[in-house]
Amino acid sequence: MELDLHLAQREARLVFARIACMDIVDQAQAREELDRELALKDMQRRIAEAFAPRDPSAREYCVDCNERIEPERLKALTNTARCACCAHAWEAQHRGLS
Repeated sequence: MELDLHLAQREARLVFARIACMDIVDQAQAREELDRELALKDMQRRIAEAFAPRDPSAREYCVDCNERIEPERLKALTNTARCACCAHAWEAQHRGLS
């Protein structure tokens, strides 16, 4: 993952060097395309991390706040990655985005 990020950053620097030689409309289009590509790569990385197997010893801890997930919640939702508070906040933030 870190190598992919390094390559993406290097590619971005090369694109910005090419952008400097373009007119303003071409620059805007190139930057928009670059932003879109970087956002897509970031989303792909986040999806891969979300679906990667978690360390069993870390299963009891929330991925957002690192506090222990409530035992009752773990019993009811065996694959949960967030405590009740963080899950509520995450759902409120992402509600209606799909």
